[in-house]
Amino acid sequence: MTILALPYTGRGTPETPKNPTARRYGSVQQALCLSSARNNANNVGQRKMDRDLTDSLLGTCRLHVLETQQEETVPEPYIPYVPENWNRGLVLAEAQNHGAKSHDYLTWLREQDSTTRMLRLYARGDGLGCQPWDDGSLKLAVANAVLWSRIDRAKRNDNPSKRMERNSVKVWCEFLEILRPEWVVTAGKVARMIIDQTQYQGCRLSLKLPSPSYLSRVSGLFDEEDLLQRYPEVLEVMEGRPELLRGGYRRNKIFFACHAVSSAQKSGRVGASCSGVG
Repeated sequence: MTILALPYTGRGTPETPKNPTARRYGSVQQALCLSSARNNANNVGQRKMDRDLTDSLLGTCRLHVLETQQEETVPEPYIPYVPENWNRGLVLAEAQNHGAKSHDYLTWLREQDSTTRMLRLYARGDGLGCQPWDDGSLKLAVANAVLWSRIDRAKRNDNPSKRMERNSVKVWCEFLEILRPEWVVTAGKVARMIIDQTQYQGCRLSLKLPSPSYLSRVSGLFDEEDLLQRYPEVLEVMEGRPELLRGGYRRNKIFFACHAVSSAQKSGRVGASCSGVG
């Protein structure tokens, strides 16, 4: 049984689609036939990653499935998304959002078997669901530092617990040994702390968490033309890839890009010795 995917909007993630219509009607359920979701996840995962690498990552996940759930929405951790022609870089955000806006995604996730939940970042069947990864221009592996999520009694997304963080450190110690990335970019203090505790010895770049509410408070304080004069690297990308600024939050995107360039330039741990960073 097969069901056609909704037209790809070029924005959003599998768990939180940005298109209002897609969100209202539950894009995950429409885009994925539940009876074939596991096949999609396995087929895409095997195509984009070396089979041995996939098996090793899944083996690690299986060793860390929670025997007893406390606040976690599902018991399984999940493997990173590794694109074709991976450049050996890894980007980590904080955790999946399983709050009210992602209700359809969480419902779908809970209906799947254990392996499909571990392969959740591959379940779309047509890519990750973020344009730079899906069009092949961004060759970074991507995941969340905390590999479990929780919601509060009102079904709102909640910050990861200390237990989730501790368990994620254990998984990432093994993931990093398998993946052996040459450099890691973390977004936010939780992701930075997780990688700190793994004692990863490769190149590092630590960025602030790109929260829209946080960025909106500060991005408007700066003149766009002035920022781009100071950071010509950002202007070059904007001119070459104008589609990356579509979909709103233009100032936030430009400001965060400038923050990333500035951090890469000033960090003693990142620079000429870490090709591909900055």
